[in-house]
Amino acid sequence: MLRQYCVKAFSTNPLEGNPAAVVLLRDALPEPLMQRIAFINGFPETVFLRSRSDDSRHYDIRWFTPTREVSNAGHATLAAQYVLAAVAEHDWTSITLHWTDRAPGCERVSNVSREKADVLDCGPAPALRTPGNAAADLGVATKLSCGDDLVLVMDSEDQVKRFDAPLAQLVTLPYRGLCVTAPAARHDYCARFFAPAYGVPEDFVTASAHHYLASFWAQRLDKSVLSAIQHSASPGVLTASVSAGRVELRGSCCIYSIDQLYV
Repeated sequence: MLRQYCVKAFSTNPLEGNPAAVVLLRDALPEPLMQRIAFINGFPETVFLRSRSDDSRHYDIRWFTPTREVSNAGHATLAAQYVLAAVAEHDWTSITLHWTDRAPGCERVSNVSREKADVLDCGPAPALRTPGNAAADLGVATKLSCGDDLVLVMDSEDQVKRFDAPLAQLVTLPYRGLCVTAPAARHDYCARFFAPAYGVPEDFVTASAHHYLASFWAQRLDKSVLSAIQHSASPGVLTASVSAGRVELRGSCCIYSIDQLYV
C-alpha cells in the first residue's frame, strides 16, 4: 500500500491549477509499475519520491507522464516540494533531490530550502530562436523555438484563448510541445501549452515553458518580476523573477486529495 497526494500546483484553489500525483516510497518500485500508476492516474505527471536510507534529507525523484518517463517536470517538482514541506514526518531546513537526466546520462541534484519550497530555481535564462521549416504552416506569423518546444507569439490574450491547436499535426513535428503566448490584461503575459506526443493534449500549467517565457517577456516588457497566467481547463498563476541571468518561478500549491494505492 502506497500513500499518494494529489496536489494542485500554481493555485490556492483545489479546483484549479495543474494536478500532480506525489507518491511517497520507502522501497524502490519497478519502472513498469511506476509507469502503470502514472497511466491509471492520468495526470500530466506522477512523481515518485524515495527517501535515501542513509540520510532522510536526500530523496530520489522520478517523473512520469501517462505514457513515458521524463527527465524533469516543473509543476510536479513544485508539488513534491510542497508535500515534503507540508506533510513530511521529519523536520528539515533543507533537502536535496537527486535524479538522472537521461539525455546526457548524468545525475542531477537540486537543493531546496524549506522557506523556499514554493520556488523553482529554473537556472539560466534561455533564449528563443527562429525555428526550422517544421513550423511554417501553423498559421501564426511570429514563430520561435526553445530547446524541444515550438513557440507561437500572438498579439492578444483573446487569440491565445481561442487558439485551436492542430494536435494530430503536432505529434508529427520534431518538438516536445507547442506553446502559445501573448500579453495579458490582468497579468504581464499569458500562455497555453500542448504536448500530445507525451500523452498530454493540453497541459494545465507548464513550468518548463515559463522558464523561457519569463526571460522572453522580461526583455520585451523591461521588467524583472512578472505575473503570468496559463489558460486551460484548470488555469494557474505564477510569479516569475529574472535576475542575474537566472529564472525563478514562484507558485502556490494545495492538496486536492490524499489516497491509498493498493498495489
